[in-house]
Amino acid sequence: MLENLQFILGVFESFLLCKRFPPTAATVSSALLLGICSLPDTIFRNAVDMALADSECNKHENSELRLSCFCNKALVNVGTDLAKLVTG
Repeated sequence: MLENLQFILGVFESFLLCKRFPPTAATVSSALLLGICSLPDTIFRNAVDMALADSECNKHENSELRLSCFCNKALVNVGTDLAKLVTG
C-alpha cells in the first residue's frame, strides 16, 4: 500500500512539475502508462482506452502477442498526444 501511495505521489509530483516547467521532449515509457492507468482521469486516458479497444490487437490468439500489441498501441497513442503538448 505504501509503495502504491509513493508511486501515485511521484506521478502527481511529476504532473505538477509539468505544469510549472512544460516538457520539451515527448518520451513515453511503461512507467508513464502505469501512471496514466493508476489515476482516475488524465488527459491521456483516452489514448490508452483506444489502444485497448483496437480490433487488430484483439485478433491475436496468443495472449503475449495481444498484450504486446496493446502496449505498443498505447505507447504510440500517448506519445502522439504528448507530442501535441511539447513545444520543442
